[in-house]
Amino acid sequence: MGFAADLGTSAIVQVIIGLAMTFVILISVMILFENRSSLIARNRFGISKTSTRIAWVSVNFFGSLLLLVPIFLNLPDQMKVKLDILKALPCPAKEFFTEPTFVLAGEDFGKTYMIATVMFIYFNFLAQIVFFFVCCVYYLFIFKSSQVSIATRRLQIQSFFGMLGQTLIPVLFDSIPMIVQLARHSQAEYDQFNNNLMGLSIILHNGATSLSILLIHSSYRNFLKSLVGGEGGKKVNVINVSVERRI
Repeated sequence: MGFAADLGTSAIVQVIIGLAMTFVILISVMILFENRSSLIARNRFGISKTSTRIAWVSVNFFGSLLLLVPIFLNLPDQMKVKLDILKALPCPAKEFFTEPTFVLAGEDFGKTYMIATVMFIYFNFLAQIVFFFVCCVYYLFIFKSSQVSIATRRLQIQSFFGMLGQTLIPVLFDSIPMIVQLARHSQAEYDQFNNNLMGLSIILHNGATSLSILLIHSSYRNFLKSLVGGEGGKKVNVINVSVERRI
């Protein structure tokens, strides 16, 4: 968002872009579970049609944005809420005065609606992810179709556990600080620890996401071993075959 600010983009547009990107990330995780579930044979809950999947993703994305429209239609008076912030926090960081500061919700109703809406959106995505997770567990470990060979089922199970590690590790870096922040939110006063914890989780989230992909999947892991071990990694011999066509 810093790049958007340098381009002169208004704060409200930056907030909308940030929310849209957050929903894209959540939907991508949801699609990952749905895709793994739909690839399992004899899964009656699998989505097979592309048009159905596009409609399902569109409803989740645009429906989440529409729920937040009342917040942007009832924005508080920025000068008033900034003065209220100064009453609760007499000595803020200098960026509070030198950088554009935007307050999304200031009144009690606005705060309540925003918190309730965001919680509903998150639980909606979480419920769908859990549903596809249960489908994977059921059709991989409980209802074993005779149409799938043992080797194919083994590969599907390996992909399923790899997907879990790829998604759960980054999610922990977001959920744990959020849980801590909600537990300490009842203090009704400014808490620098919450801000530091959330900022640290955002920084570590990017690294955890990349490492989880590189270390969990065997192809990426073997490639890293070949880089670290030098010649100790597996060598792949490439044979060039030239074919001449003779008439």
